[in-house]
Amino acid sequence: MQLKFNNRKIARAQSSRDRILEALQTSQQLSRDELVRVTGLTYDTIRNQCSNLVSQGKIAAVIAAKPAER
Repeated sequence: MQLKFNNRKIARAQSSRDRILEALQTSQQLSRDELVRVTGLTYDTIRNQCSNLVSQGKIAAVIAAKPAER
């Protein structure tokens, strides 16, 4: 197997992470659905990049409590 350094893919991933971090700096806490709407990224990109950012310690994932139904 040969591995090739893909500058475009790395740059695109970094750009996605930067957009997520910028949105979170503005709003502090957003759901993945809200991040999709704010950043214009796909849900899969948000999910993947948020996972990367959590593993790097740059963001924290929290479980939001659902509002009580009446």
